[in-house]
Amino acid sequence: MNLKEVNLGSSRIVLVPFKRFEDAASFPGSFADRIVILDMKNIKRTQLWGERSGDTLKLEDGIPKRYGDVWVDCNMGLKIHNPLACAWVDVQ
Repeated sequence: MNLKEVNLGSSRIVLVPFKRFEDAASFPGSFADRIVILDMKNIKRTQLWGERSGDTLKLEDGIPKRYGDVWVDCNMGLKIHNPLACAWVDVQ
């Protein structure tokens, strides 16, 4: 299917896959068959807190792993000016 966008009157909806919705630890299984519609012009980042980073232990540290991982985490606050412009559609 070569569907690039959906036109609904004055709204243009562009379909973008988001692999994170497949992660059962982050979202419930119901998100597997859900389309989320967001009005990106109404979403603004308000704050960014506590960016941290580090390394996991590896073979040189006495752990029986031949690799090490680098991680970064932070918390972000969002503000949606018009939440009624957003929706989701359950696909059956």
